[in-house]
Amino acid sequence: ILAVVVVLVVGLGSVALYFSLGVPGYPDLPLAQRLAGAEEMRANRPSQLEGEEAAALLPKPDVGATEDYIAMVDQLRAIVMARPDDQQGWELLARHEASLANYAAAARAQSHLIELRGADTTTEDLVNLADMMVAATAGAVSPEAESVLREVLRRDPENLAALYYLGLLYAQTDRPDVAFRLWRVVVESGQTDAIHVQLARGQIEEAAFRAGIDDYALPTERGPNAAQMADAANMSEEDRTAMIEGMVAQLAERLGAEGGSSAEWARLIGALSVLGRIDEAQEIWREAQLVFADSAMDLETLQRTAEEIGLIQ
Repeated sequence: ILAVVVVLVVGLGSVALYFSLGVPGYPDLPLAQRLAGAEEMRANRPSQLEGEEAAALLPKPDVGATEDYIAMVDQLRAIVMARPDDQQGWELLARHEASLANYAAAARAQSHLIELRGADTTTEDLVNLADMMVAATAGAVSPEAESVLREVLRRDPENLAALYYLGLLYAQTDRPDVAFRLWRVVVESGQTDAIHVQLARGQIEEAAFRAGIDDYALPTERGPNAAQMADAANMSEEDRTAMIEGMVAQLAERLGAEGGSSAEWARLIGALSVLGRIDEAQEIWREAQLVFADSAMDLETLQRTAEEIGLIQ
């Protein structure tokens, strides 16, 4: 439910953004003036609380919750208030508040959970908090949400959710060029069934247009679709392995013929390792080093994968 509502909220936010910044008659500005204006817009954007107060005025989505479910969540609220140090309780509360589209309450519960976990807080915990914070402000990325995203990227510089939301922030503050660069990493590196990849795919062409990039074409969707994933769940182990090997073969063929991002090469190396084809993984690793010899960032991505699967020490 959270994922669906985030799609709707951010989608509506992007439409509103277009009509405020992309309407006919929007004047041309000198570059320095436009950059200064965008910086001022980012610096003066509403806080998380202000965004939540504005979002509260919008119609609340109907999540189809039953009376029994609502009563259960009420009981959960009472329980966690009586047990302020119960991590499992606060985690459940955050999840169920989000299911009821109570995103501000969900974000507060998730934030409290993170405080309780302290040094044990995971990157996933922070991404969940960012999801809830952005949903709570009807798609706006507040300064407080940005701080969470920056921490995610400090821990994981390639985190697609954080890159998507950071791109959304720049799209909302008149820097479509930066949004495009960030979203391009997301759409070209991630599996297309991932929610943040879908969101980026739905907005990147508009960002490219606003940034003056005329020749950008959205890449073909990659990875298994929902129907294929459902079929895989019902397969025998032998059939599932055969399907995976077929996908790996297709990826290898495409990378050899068309090239691809370092993340895709890393994915191929990792997949070959999982299938036990270490010699082939080693060969692809050597080839990838040649392909990305001029990019230290891409080589770092590849090296991290090679280290994880033991190709290098």
